[in-house]
Amino acid sequence: MKKTIFAIVCGVGLSIAPGARATEYEDCLEKANGDMDIAMCNNAETARLMRRLQSRYNALASNKYFSSWNDRTLSAAQNFQTLFKQWVDYRDKYCSLYGYTFSGGQGTIGMVQTSQCQLDVTNRFAKDIEAVISVYNKMAVN
Repeated sequence: MKKTIFAIVCGVGLSIAPGARATEYEDCLEKANGDMDIAMCNNAETARLMRRLQSRYNALASNKYFSSWNDRTLSAAQNFQTLFKQWVDYRDKYCSLYGYTFSGGQGTIGMVQTSQCQLDVTNRFAKDIEAVISVYNKMAVN
C-alpha cells in the first residue's frame, strides 16, 4: 500500500508541474529586452525546477526502501542531501566554465550561456531522478 501511495504521489507531481509553468517561462523570454532579462528568465525557471527536484528528493529520502542506500552511517535524507548538494556544486562549476568559454568573462553572453546551461543541466538531472522513481515504481509493483 505504501509503495502504491508513493507511486501515485510521484506521478501526480509529474503531471501537474511541467505544463503550468512552461508558459510563464516562455512569456518571460518573449518579454526579455536583452541578455540580463534572458538570464533572469533562465534563473527563475531553474529555481522552479530546483524546488520540484528538492520535493522529489524529499519523497525518495522519506521512503523506507532507500533507508540503507549509500552511506549506512547516515540517514537516507542525509545521503540524498549530500548527493543533491554535490550535484548542484558540480552543475554550477561546470556551467560557470561553459559560460566563461563564450566570452572569457567579458560582456553578458557568458552570463546568458551560464544560466542556459544551468537550466539545461537541471532539466537533464530532473529526468534522471524521474528515471529512478520510475524504476522504483516498476519494482514496487513486482
